[in-house]
Amino acid sequence: MVFNYEIFNKFCQKYKQFEVNAFIIAGVFIISSYEGFIALTRMCKVEVSREVLRVLTINRENQEAVQNFGIFLAVSFIKQVLTHNTDQVLGIHFFSLNKFNLVRKVCKILGFIDLYIERPFCKSQR
Repeated sequence: MVFNYEIFNKFCQKYKQFEVNAFIIAGVFIISSYEGFIALTRMCKVEVSREVLRVLTINRENQEAVQNFGIFLAVSFIKQVLTHNTDQVLGIHFFSLNKFNLVRKVCKILGFIDLYIERPFCKSQR
């Protein structure tokens, strides 16, 4: 899990350099709260840019702004990964912590889903 595409890309380059013959699943955590983000980055020892910390700190009392910024970061990261690392990345894994509404928003922005879902027909059991 990273919040900076450049770090992820360096990992991909090293991965390729060692000729590992397996695909990468990129882990994406959508920031939903300031407190949760700080706790997670400390626990997992994840490197975070000063700019991300600055924006989150300024908006820490505004849950909607923090979530919108989290969505923005996730969408930007995924676009970069799927644009530049298609030969190595098989897919995206969302660390949602049951915040499925945020995952849905990210997927909708990226055009991954159509919100219309048709109920399948079922055979009656007799």
